Amino acid sequence: MKVLSLNPREKELVIRIETLEDLYWLTGIVEPEDLVTAVTTRKIRVGGRESNKTERVPMKLTLKVEKVAIDPYSSRTRISGIVLECPEKYPIKGRHHTINVKESSTIRVIKARWHSAFLTILDKAREASSKATILLIAMDEEKAVIGSVNEYGLEELAEVKSQIPSKGAGDTDRRSYERAYFKKLADIIQEYFDRFKARAVIVAGPGFMKDKFMSYLSEKRPELASITKVGHASSATLNGLEEILK
Repeated sequence: MKVLSLNPREKELVIRIETLEDLYWLTGIVEPEDLVTAVTTRKIRVGGRESNKTERVPMKLTLKVEKVAIDPYSSRTRISGIVLECPEKYPIKGRHHTINVKESSTIRVIKARWHSAFLTILDKAREASSKATILLIAMDEEKAVIGSVNEYGLEELAEVKSQIPSKGAGDTDRRSYERAYFKKLADIIQEYFDRFKARAVIVAGPGFMKDKFMSYLSEKRPELASITKVGHASSATLNGLEEILK
């Protein structure tokens, strides 16, 4: 979570959501009776009073908050309340609305009460953001297991199957399957790297597959290769991820 401005005198702060974890912190920062301003969308009737046609229109709204809840299925925090400020051409003041806050959202909050419990949560959220995630990959010829580690511990995120044929197959076939395996793995690592704002990647595993993968990254994904290091693991399993940390 990035705190863009903090004004205790006006009981005001502006924050930007940077990770999924920030969405959980937000439920302790925004409280009922607070005022929240953000860019959101709302269905608006178009074509006159008798028209049933609607379209979703982006607009900046200020709500008096009634409820804040995390939606784990859509990776959003829902802030619901009464519209206090809206564009003049949309007569929705006094109506209910829900702002869906997600990664990269920026919101302005005016607190109803500027109290120590809220400030403690804000400090913890900022501290957690400074302890960025590290991605771990334990891989071999058959599969790769991807995990993340942060201040809360190790979590397994995904498993990627290689589908590389046995060594009895031709070298050309094996190389093409290897490249497909490496591309899929690199794409998934990049996705998690961006999502968690990770600061490093460690690749490990038995044999030479990790070294071949590093060569692939250096050739095809140099930016990802530049923040990726090679570690030690004896298997492409959760235990292998734990070995990397030892």
